[in-house]
Amino acid sequence: MKRIKKSKSPKELEKWKHEQQKKGLSCSYDNMERSVKNVVHNSLIKEQGSICCYTGIRISVDSSHIEHLKPQTICVGNEDVEYNNLLAAYPRPDPRNLVH
Repeated sequence: MKRIKKSKSPKELEKWKHEQQKKGLSCSYDNMERSVKNVVHNSLIKEQGSICCYTGIRISVDSSHIEHLKPQTICVGNEDVEYNNLLAAYPRPDPRNLVH
């Protein structure tokens, strides 16, 4: 596993969380807007030096996904959207295997 020095949470993520809370809506990862996920994904790849947090191989947006250090199934509150809980990992899931 790669040692990662976490940077500050992207302002787009913090703005989205604030707007959700202001509206009384859930701040869950599943409800996060695609544009915010894209900003977070790019930020994670940059802070990791384009290296997968687990395998150490070179990654890009096209070859990786956003991984939760603490699994979403046991996250409480807003933990699943906290930047410190997010990493970029190889591989990118095959879209044919995703449930819609």
